[in-house]
Amino acid sequence: GLYLNGELITDLEIPSTVTAISEYAFYKCSSITSVKYSGTFLRVGKNAFEYCDGLTSVEISVAYGTIDNYAFGYCDNLTDVTIDVLKQHGLLSSRNAKVKILGRGELGTTINVTAHAFSKTAKAAIEAKGGVATII
Repeated sequence: GLYLNGELITDLEIPSTVTAISEYAFYKCSSITSVKYSGTFLRVGKNAFEYCDGLTSVEISVAYGTIDNYAFGYCDNLTDVTIDVLKQHGLLSSRNAKVKILGRGELGTTINVTAHAFSKTAKAAIEAKGGVATII
């Protein structure tokens, strides 16, 4: 599990001053159930949350960012991923900027994703696992 000052952390709210989460940073931290981040830039490193079995929800709101391969790999209970409406937070570089989900890699579980757009392969992969690709 993940502890801060002796207390078990379940809901991980990442400060906006953080710009990168290192590879394997929270690898196998099964106590984490949700991850929230709102800021201008975030890079989530390879395997950063891999095998976080308790993780059910990820909410990321950024103007720019990358999520590396298997960053949330094998999070079998992850059911909801939301890329927040960035305009509400004033984080977009322009009024027309949008987040598009690309279909690289494989999904291991059913997942619901909310974003501005989806590639055909991303939408097909999400729906093939019984998930929902919701366009903002």
